[in-house]
Amino acid sequence: DTVLKAYLYITPIVALLSYDNFLFNLNIIAFFIPLGFFVLFIGFYALSNGVKQAKFYVIGWSFVIVSLLLTNLRTMNFFDISVYFAYINEFAFASEALLFSVALAHRINILNQEKELANARLFAIGQKQKEELKELVEEKTKDLSSALEEKEILYKELNHRVKNNLQMILSLIKLQINQTDAQGTKEQLNITKNRIHSITKLYELLHLREENVNFNTLPYFEKIVQSVKENFSKNITIDYKITHDVKVQNLIYCGLILNELVTNSFKHAFKDDGEIHINIHKNRGIVSLRVQDSGKGFKQENFNSLGLTIVETLVTKQLEGEMHIDSISGCTTTITWREDV
Repeated sequence: DTVLKAYLYITPIVALLSYDNFLFNLNIIAFFIPLGFFVLFIGFYALSNGVKQAKFYVIGWSFVIVSLLLTNLRTMNFFDISVYFAYINEFAFASEALLFSVALAHRINILNQEKELANARLFAIGQKQKEELKELVEEKTKDLSSALEEKEILYKELNHRVKNNLQMILSLIKLQINQTDAQGTKEQLNITKNRIHSITKLYELLHLREENVNFNTLPYFEKIVQSVKENFSKNITIDYKITHDVKVQNLIYCGLILNELVTNSFKHAFKDDGEIHINIHKNRGIVSLRVQDSGKGFKQENFNSLGLTIVETLVTKQLEGEMHIDSISGCTTTITWREDV
C-alpha cells in the first residue's frame, strides 16, 4: 500500500517532466514499467491466495506493460509497432479498463453472493432458534398444563371430600336432634346445623361455578335464609336488595354472618309475622351488608353470646371490617369492609 501511494503522488510530477522524448522514455523505463511489474506481482500474489478476480488485473496490466515496452522500442527507433498496429496504446489501456470493470463486476457479484449466503445462514439460524424456542414453549406449556390439570383434580377431590364430610356432620346433627327431647338442646343443635349448612351451600355453588354456571351472591343468601326458615313456624317476608356480588373468598364469611343475624331475628324479633330486609351494595371500594328486621328490637345482652362472638370475629378478623347494631326500633345490623377490585 505504501509503494502504491508513493507512485500515486509521484505520477503527476513525472507526467509534467515528460515534455520531450528522452524524458518520456526515461520515465517509461524508470517509473511506469516497474510500476506495471509491481502490479503484476501483486496480481499473481492475490491470485495464488484465491482471489479469482485478480486474473483480470494480471491480464489487463500485461497488455499495458507490453504496450509500454513497444512504445519505448518505437521511440528509441528499434522497432515501430505502429506500422502493424497503429492504436496499440489505446487498445492496451482500453483493454485494461475493460478488464478492470469486469474484475470489479466480478467482485461485486462475489460480495452479493456472500451477502446472500450470510443472509441465508442468518435466516437458518433464526429459524433454528425459533424452532428451539417453539419446542421449549410447547414443552413448558405441556408441563404447566399437566401441573394445572393435576392441581384441578386435587382441588375437585378436596372440595368433594369437604362437602361429603360436611354432609356427614349435618346428618349426625339431624340424627341427634331427632333423638333428644330437650327443647333447648334442639335449638342449639339447629343453630349449629344452620351454620354448617351455610358452608355446605357455598360449596355447592362453587361446584356450579366450576361448571360455568353463573355465580352470584343472591342465590347463596336465599339458600341460607331458606334453611333458617325451615326451623321456625313463622310467616316472615324476606326482601333482598343485592346490587353487588361479594368476592368468593369473602362470601363464606358473609354467609355465616347472615345465618347468625337471620336466626336471631327469627328467634327474638317476631311472634308470628314480620319482615327482614337484606341489603348489599358497594360504594368507592367499601361493601356494606345490612340486615334489618321490623321486630320489637332487643337488648344486645340478650343476643346469643356465641352467635355475637362468631359475627364479631368474622367481621373483625376475616373481613377486617366494622359492625354497628341499632336495636331501638327493630334491629338493624350494618357491616362494612373494604373490597378492592
